[in-house]
Amino acid sequence: MPDWALPLLGAAARTLSMAYDSSLAASEDVRWRDVDKRVVKAVEKSRGNRLTAADVAAAAGIGIDDAQKELVALASITNGAMDVSEGGDLAWRFPTDVRTALLSGSARARLQSLVESAWPLIYSGIRTGFGVLLLVSIVVTFVSIFALIAAASSSGSGGDRDDRRRGGGGMVFLSPGRVFGPSPFDAFYYNPYGSYYGRRAARGAPVRPAGGAQEGDPDGMSFLQAVFSFVFGDGDPNIDLDERRWKRVAAAIRASDGAVSAVQLAPLLNLPDSVDGNQDASAVDEQYMLPVLNRFGGHPEVTDEGDIVYVFPDLTTTARSSSGRTELLGTASTGGGAYLQEKEYTFSEASPFQRIAAALLGGVNVVGALALGSLLSSVRMTALTPDGVALVGTISALFPALAAYAGIYAVVPAVRIWWNRLRNRGIRARNDRRLRAARRLAGDREARRRVEGAAAYRRAKVIVGDADVVYSTDREISEQADPAVADFERRLGGK
Repeated sequence: MPDWALPLLGAAARTLSMAYDSSLAASEDVRWRDVDKRVVKAVEKSRGNRLTAADVAAAAGIGIDDAQKELVALASITNGAMDVSEGGDLAWRFPTDVRTALLSGSARARLQSLVESAWPLIYSGIRTGFGVLLLVSIVVTFVSIFALIAAASSSGSGGDRDDRRRGGGGMVFLSPGRVFGPSPFDAFYYNPYGSYYGRRAARGAPVRPAGGAQEGDPDGMSFLQAVFSFVFGDGDPNIDLDERRWKRVAAAIRASDGAVSAVQLAPLLNLPDSVDGNQDASAVDEQYMLPVLNRFGGHPEVTDEGDIVYVFPDLTTTARSSSGRTELLGTASTGGGAYLQEKEYTFSEASPFQRIAAALLGGVNVVGALALGSLLSSVRMTALTPDGVALVGTISALFPALAAYAGIYAVVPAVRIWWNRLRNRGIRARNDRRLRAARRLAGDREARRRVEGAAAYRRAKVIVGDADVVYSTDREISEQADPAVADFERRLGGK
């Protein structure tokens, strides 16, 4: 390093120090901001070792600029240190137990940790409560039906029998048995929980074989939770898709020393529909690379052969001597190569028997709600006793909630079946395009030529080690003065 550059480096270190200290002093509210959990997890894995923003971006699957901002926030809360290398590269050091330091320094982190620890119990209670509501709805619906029938009988017992024959006087609604044959209300005179599994469901006990969880029921889901799963499903199976995608993209770029061809990353990205009709379309339309360039600070360059190479110089900066083994695309033994595979939506993760039981009980509840509505609409309030009028008023007040629950139970699963089919169709198409791209990378000569052409643009790794650090924020500047800088300043002052 030339002697004349040392004073400039010293001045740059001082400037960085003042900017860093002023950012900490002027941003006390940062203790109330949220620090990305993926960044905290990546820092935890470093176990107190030095790491760069590129290391965190690759480990967390976020952009380099975002990683830099999150590291500044995390350092301000946990008293982390920033190191500056001779080349002006930045690296960070954090306490070994960074999560404990984060919780002690951030009220928001403590609150978030409390919510996260309580959420599984809350969510389990919501799922179980929805199943309990099914049983409560069935019981209330049928008790209401039987109560209305009893009220009709009691109100008509003291009236004129001839009036009842004529259909007037004490009759409240049509009799279950008429000249037109069996009435659908006859079903309500039978116990809906007559079977063994019905009695267990009515008591809220898990409805599954004694052997425990079945296939499709990996966590031993209780029947009450299976009811929620039957109606609303089990969430997005690809909730971590973006994180998995960007981690693998960053790993592939770093494994190629910061220079890649689009065909190398195609098996991991969302490819245009044109790839279906033309296998070589991805070689022409490479707009799918734009999100990668934005996230990881890359830029395109053109080779002598006219191919486009994407260079990511920021991702080559690391504080680790070795980044470990990285999966190379196109080398998997499956014949299709390694590609990002989305999972399809399933109707429910409950066991088959739990789904059948939930459907049957839900059907009983829906039919009961329809029958109860029909009975309420046929009630003649003038023929009822005062107690009967009060009873009908109470049931009428409860009926909207019972009908709403029955409607949700009937409509939501049907809509989900249709919606899942549409989503799964798109998932299969995207998986197929990525699989085609992986096979092309593994076996196409032109694709391999483009990969080899990108190798000429590889960047040497910049490793920020102990010997490269010229300034650290956790030490006084006087303790870090370079002898050459001190000698230069001494001679400059003597002139």
